Amino acid sequence: MALNLDHIWTGLAARLNRPTASRRSRRTSITALDLEGGFLEVVQAASRSGEPRVVRHAAVPLDRPPDADSETGSVSGPVFAAALARAGIRPGAVVMGVPRARVMLRTLDLPPAEREAEIAAMVHLRLQRDLPFGLDEAVIDFRTLKHPASLQAEPTAPDRPGPQGAATPVRVLAAVVRRDTVEHYQSLAKAAGVKLAGLGLRSMASARAAQCLDSRTTQGCVALISVHRREVLFDVLFEGALVFSQVGALAAGAGPARGPGPALVEPTAESVLTEVVRSLHSYEGVADHHPIGRCLVTGSTGAEPGLAQALASQLGVQAEVLEPAGPWSEASDNAESPTHALPAIGLALGALEPEGLPIDLLNPKRPPVARDNRRARQLGIVAAILAVLLAAAGLRARWIGARERHRAQLQEQITLGSKNLAAYRHVRNQARTLAEWSETGRNWLDHLTVLSALLPPSRDLYVTALSASARNTLNLAVKVRGGETVDRLLETLRSAGYQVKAPAIMPAMDRFGFRFQANLELGIPTAITNNLDALAVESRPPHSPAASEAAASAPTPQAAAPTPQVALPAPPAASPAPPAEASHGAPPGAVPAAAPASGAWREQRGSQAGGEPRMRRRRPEGGWRE
Repeated sequence: MALNLDHIWTGLAARLNRPTASRRSRRTSITALDLEGGFLEVVQAASRSGEPRVVRHAAVPLDRPPDADSETGSVSGPVFAAALARAGIRPGAVVMGVPRARVMLRTLDLPPAEREAEIAAMVHLRLQRDLPFGLDEAVIDFRTLKHPASLQAEPTAPDRPGPQGAATPVRVLAAVVRRDTVEHYQSLAKAAGVKLAGLGLRSMASARAAQCLDSRTTQGCVALISVHRREVLFDVLFEGALVFSQVGALAAGAGPARGPGPALVEPTAESVLTEVVRSLHSYEGVADHHPIGRCLVTGSTGAEPGLAQALASQLGVQAEVLEPAGPWSEASDNAESPTHALPAIGLALGALEPEGLPIDLLNPKRPPVARDNRRARQLGIVAAILAVLLAAAGLRARWIGARERHRAQLQEQITLGSKNLAAYRHVRNQARTLAEWSETGRNWLDHLTVLSALLPPSRDLYVTALSASARNTLNLAVKVRGGETVDRLLETLRSAGYQVKAPAIMPAMDRFGFRFQANLELGIPTAITNNLDALAVESRPPHSPAASEAAASAPTPQAAAPTPQVALPAPPAASPAPPAEASHGAPPGAVPAAAPASGAWREQRGSQAGGEPRMRRRRPEGGWRE
């Protein structure tokens, strides 16, 4: 099933931009709080048979100086909370009103529009250029007004058809306040422990209360003049709807305090009349305004009747004091005029209407949520990047798996190789030795051949260790029967061209009758040459079964190879071996001075006369040891 994203997006935007009153649940009771003079006006209203009715009214004095300014709502949270506590009322949801002095009102004529969200977008666009502060610091709401019949309807655009082929322009009354003003009223409600459900306009609330007290205000154009201690409000109602509002400041102390007292003196009446005339001229400057046919004066100063007469005589219009035409409260017998509580009454009654407050700055009408294609593209790019990353992660996991298997194979080879590490090192040492021999140009095998020919027979001397160093020297460890054998050996080696250092001869008797041990260091000159053809090598003795048996039964000393254990060639035959019963226990058989490197020497065992068999092992530095 195909998914229509455009339809879903349009429906979601329409639901989000639906009027605020239709989104919230229908209220059956509400409490309005308003600051009037030095008092907190509390009005509770409830729906009775589908009609909103005032059920309770109370006026609580505020704990602050009498000359404090209350018309701007500048009251602290503790003072507000204390006054509400003294009223003995525990309200649920409350509504409050913003004074006219803190609100900027504009009447705007807009192109035809069908949806409320579209009108909100046009209002924001028009007011953005006129605001003295940033749009993000402003809270904007509006109310749609009836367009004057004198304004000609503009032709309908082809893509926006209107009724009977014509489109009617839209006129709205827009209200703008700073966001910190809304936050101030929210803090007051929080300090009092109540929930702020709406924030309307005091001027619009007074107009709604005037309709409740005098039904004739819904007919024609009526001016509502509200006199306070320091200001006078001039509101114009056309068919019951507020279309114009202006506030004028009065001189400080021009009027007496609230309550019974003497009438206004003449300068105060003149001051109020002057501000009313100024406001009237401002209203007449509005395009397509309606002429005022009636003036209603309200206030709590006690001079409202005299002001009504002055307005009637100077302006030539019907002027009278607003009086209730019937019971305005279920809890009141009309003993006291409710004119000082008009804003609170209007807020309470307006909040219970099906559409809610006409202008609600706490829940303003908002422009439609624009479909951001750039955002969609960004999400698509992010999704593509995630897909690439997932693919890369899959490939990486596959590659890592292959490398892990290869690593396991290598680890297995390493484990197997570690078991044969000694053999590998032995072969590597031999290879390094051969490489060194090849680089230095020394044929050590020729020198071994020469030494095999020059050394005395094995009955007088045998080699226990033989090694070569990088300094072109040969080190021999020998066992001899007597010191004269060493002297003859040194003379023979020097005559052959070797540089021999005087050896250290130490007594070391072994089981074969050799009484001394000597260490010889032979230096090999660079110019020495080995003529193997001129060597005189003794012939091997003939094979004798008795000698073979003796050699098999007795260990034969062997000479060690150089540091890398390279197998040495068998030397020429030595002098005949003594018989098996030879004295001093000499090694039987003919054994060369340089012992052969046959594999049999590694495990050859011998026995002493009446002793246990012995194992001979190769030394790390070369040679053999028992």
